[in-house]
Amino acid sequence: MIFDKVHKSSTEFKFPVKSDEGPYDFLQSIYKDQNDLIWLGTLKGLFSFDVQKTKWTHYKNIPGKANSLSYDLIFCICPDPIAPERFLWIGTKSGGLNKFDKTSGNFERFGIKEGLPNDVIYGIVSYANQHLWMSTNNGISMLNLANNTFTNYDEKDGLQGNEFNRNAFCKTSDNTIFFGGLNGFNYFNPKKLIAKKPVPNVLITALKINYVLEDFRKKNAVIKQPLYLTDGITLKHHQNDIAIEFSSLDFTSLKKDKYQYKLEGYDENWIAADLVNKAIYTNLNPGEYIFLVKGSNNDGVWNSNPTKLTIIILAPWYATWWFRLILMTTFLSIIYVIYKYRIKKFKEIQKIKTAISRDL
Repeated sequence: MIFDKVHKSSTEFKFPVKSDEGPYDFLQSIYKDQNDLIWLGTLKGLFSFDVQKTKWTHYKNIPGKANSLSYDLIFCICPDPIAPERFLWIGTKSGGLNKFDKTSGNFERFGIKEGLPNDVIYGIVSYANQHLWMSTNNGISMLNLANNTFTNYDEKDGLQGNEFNRNAFCKTSDNTIFFGGLNGFNYFNPKKLIAKKPVPNVLITALKINYVLEDFRKKNAVIKQPLYLTDGITLKHHQNDIAIEFSSLDFTSLKKDKYQYKLEGYDENWIAADLVNKAIYTNLNPGEYIFLVKGSNNDGVWNSNPTKLTIIILAPWYATWWFRLILMTTFLSIIYVIYKYRIKKFKEIQKIKTAISRDL
């Protein structure tokens, strides 16, 4: 319906499709572009309406066609901040995010595989001609339009809840963004969140040898100074059960800290530490190992310079090179003595035989 404020009259336009729902339930979002086209997000796809020509155009999901609308139930429409005359961003109920090209009529789809936390998009807000902020059924997501990468935020980052609601979003004149959810609402300054976050360093915080916690202040301790100042340790052959604990220096969201570790000389690949900041190794063979551990910030960027700890486990005395050398030398000496003895006996027998032959 269009209302003429001058003549105080209204004109009604019927949707070109039949629907069991009323107009209020059927229509979910409205946007008017620079060409005076009215874009309507509905339960049955996307419509454009040319008021001057009273012309409808309908875009919907076509099974098997990848460049069609991903899902027909549309919750929100947002003009592209870079090229609003050409592109629209469409949020759907179960089809994720769609980038619509008004020139070609094609849709580019973004879903969980591309980095979204969820395929339900309730609201879309653009910021600084570079980013789109979205409320979903699993937190808030930010799309970087420069490289089409997503950064996601959830309850661990301080949200009132992971599930949000349709039509509960806006951006104020000072660029503060609001999203409403089931347990209240969140508001934030996107400039502060977009700032590049440093990648945290990781410290080794505790070391256990054969289940005993090491303390450099104790007599005969393996470590002679605090662990963060220790580059390596040397252990005896029976001290081969090791537990190493570590922690990140990023305290912005401890529940989202991630770690990976690897023991060179033992592990072939990096191991995810999950929620336990500890690495345990038992019955290590004598040799030299290098323990590596690294962490990531809340955006999933990993530290490129892992923390290192060199671990040398000495061989037992009976397995050392010098003991083996002595053992080998002794064995060869015995063989040589036996050889010399047999040669001597052989010569004596030959001498006796020669004497007997001479007598005969």
